[in-house]
Amino acid sequence: MFFESRLINLQSFNPLFPSGVYFNLANPVGPINMIDLHPVLDLYPTDKVTITADWNFFWRQSLGDGIYTLSGQLLRPAGTGLARYVGSTPSLTMVWAATRHLTVLTSYVHVFPGTFIEQSPPNLPIDFFTTWLTYKF
Repeated sequence: MFFESRLINLQSFNPLFPSGVYFNLANPVGPINMIDLHPVLDLYPTDKVTITADWNFFWRQSLGDGIYTLSGQLLRPAGTGLARYVGSTPSLTMVWAATRHLTVLTSYVHVFPGTFIEQSPPNLPIDFFTTWLTYKF
């Protein structure tokens, strides 16, 4: 019995060891096969408060490849949609250094599905809100 094996060489970017916060705190997609435009505005209203407003826009680098999670697992295969535009994620994050030891972070991220996601349901928008309390010794 003869088995034919074909390897597909996608030439996808491998970030090796991505951190948990790659694009924003929600990380709806990972960096593999992704073109990302990411304007950021940082505001410092006081010495202890930082406000960051940013907006990520995502496109598939290759129409022959799908989109992946941060860990590299396939999220949507290539054949589910023909579009390049994946979507966008505006976010607003505030960090307050309450004391020398205590920091409070709060963040909101909204995911607007793009044409590729709309062509491959489920395709609902996502809202992500988080608050972190950090105590340093």
